[in-house]
Amino acid sequence: MEIVLRSWIVQLCVVVFLWIVLTMFKNRFKNIWPRRLKKLDVLCILENIAIHFTSIELIGISLFPYLMFVMSVVGLIMIFASACRSGDIVYGVFWTRFIRILDLVTLFTYFIVLIMTIFKAILL
Repeated sequence: MEIVLRSWIVQLCVVVFLWIVLTMFKNRFKNIWPRRLKKLDVLCILENIAIHFTSIELIGISLFPYLMFVMSVVGLIMIFASACRSGDIVYGVFWTRFIRILDLVTLFTYFIVLIMTIFKAILL
C-alpha cells in the first residue's frame, strides 16, 4: 500500500475518484449528509497522507509535521484574536473557521508539492 501511495499519479487519481464518490454520495443522500461537512474536509485526510509520501520522495523529509505545527500556531492566533476581540471564544465558530483554513492550507500545500513533483519528473 505504501508503494502505491508514493506514486503521484496514483495519488491524484485517488483524490479525483474520492471527490467524485463524495459528490455522488452527497447528492444521493442529502438528508443524512451533515450540512456543515464539506467534501474538502473529508479529502483533507487523504491530502495530508499524500503530502507526507510525496514530500518524502521529493525532498527527503516529510512536510506533514511542519504543516501541523503551522496550523497549531494559526489556531492559537485565532483563539487569542477571538478572545481579545469579543472577550470570549465561540467554539463552533472557531472550529468551523479553523477547519476551513486547514483545508485551504492543505490543498495549497498539496498542489505545490504535486507541481514540484511533476516538474521534477519532466526535468529528469
